[in-house]
Amino acid sequence: MNVKERIMDTCPSCSAEIRTEMKFCPHCGTKIVNTQAPHTISGPQVEPSDVNSSSEDSEKAGASSSEPETATEGSLGEEPFNQVTGDSNTKIISIGALLLVIGLATVGITSQINEANEEQKLDGRADLAAGSCAQILGDHLPDVATVEVLSYSSENVRVEILDSNDSRIGEPAACDYSVNGNVLTVETIKWERTIDGVKTDISYDRGTNIVSFEREQPQRQEAQSESSLTCEASFRLAASVPLSRDNNDEIKDTTWSCNSVSEWWSMLKRYPDVFGVSFYSESEKGLYVGSACLVGEGSPVCRDAARLGLTF
Repeated sequence: MNVKERIMDTCPSCSAEIRTEMKFCPHCGTKIVNTQAPHTISGPQVEPSDVNSSSEDSEKAGASSSEPETATEGSLGEEPFNQVTGDSNTKIISIGALLLVIGLATVGITSQINEANEEQKLDGRADLAAGSCAQILGDHLPDVATVEVLSYSSENVRVEILDSNDSRIGEPAACDYSVNGNVLTVETIKWERTIDGVKTDISYDRGTNIVSFEREQPQRQEAQSESSLTCEASFRLAASVPLSRDNNDEIKDTTWSCNSVSEWWSMLKRYPDVFGVSFYSESEKGLYVGSACLVGEGSPVCRDAARLGLTF
C-alpha cells in the first residue's frame, strides 16, 4: 500500500535538518514554506477505506497542530494587550478624578469652617468692645445703661446707647478698638447727644483716658440773671472741659443753675473735675465757693455765700 513517507528537509535560514511537515524551524524559529510534493513508496496494498481513514486522521492532526499556533499568536497579539491597558488607564483616571473631587470638597468645607470660626470670633470681639464702651460712658453718665451693636468691623463697632428703659439716647456712637493677643482695648469713642436741651459732643481718647464733653455754646447775654440748665447738668458740662481750656464760663453757669451753697457744694463733690482735683474737704468749702463767685457774682449761690460769709 502507498503511505506518506516522512523524510527530512533543511531549514532555508539556518540549514538545520527538520521534518518536512514542520511549519517552523525548531532551531531558529523561521517559518517553513513546504513546496515539495509528498514522496510515496511501494508497500502493501490497503483498502480504500483505510486510505480515507488515514487521510482523515492526517487532516485532523494537521488541524489540531494549527490550532495551538493560532491560539499562541492570538495570546501574544497586540490587540488584547491594548484592551487590558485601556481598561487599567480608565480605572486610574476614574480614581484620580474621584480623589480630586473629594479633595476639592474637603478644601471647600474647611474654608467654610474657617470663615464661620472667624465670623464667630469677630462677633465676640464686637460684643466685648461694645460692652467696654458702655462701661466707659456709664462711668461719667449715669443714664447710660447698656448698648446695642448696630454694625462692626475688625477695628470698629457702631452701637446704640440705651438707658435703663431700653430707650435710645442720642445718636449712635462709634467705638474704635484694638486687639493685642487676648487683650481688647477701646481706643476712642465718639458720641453725640443732647444734655438738658444742649447738643453735646462726647469723646474718649485712650491716650489721655479722659471723657470730654463739648457742647454747642448758646448765645450768651451780657447781663445773665438765670440759667436754663439744671444744677447737675451745669456741673457735668463744667467738669467735661479739658484742663487745657479755661472753664470760667461753665463755672459761672453752676452758680446760676444751683439754688444754694449747700446744693452747689454737694454737686462739686460729685463732679470734682470742675477744678481739676479728685477730692474736696469740708474745710475747703469757703475757698472754692469764693473762687466760683468771682465769676458768678449776683447769682443765687453767691448771694447765699455772702449771707453765710463765704465770699472773699
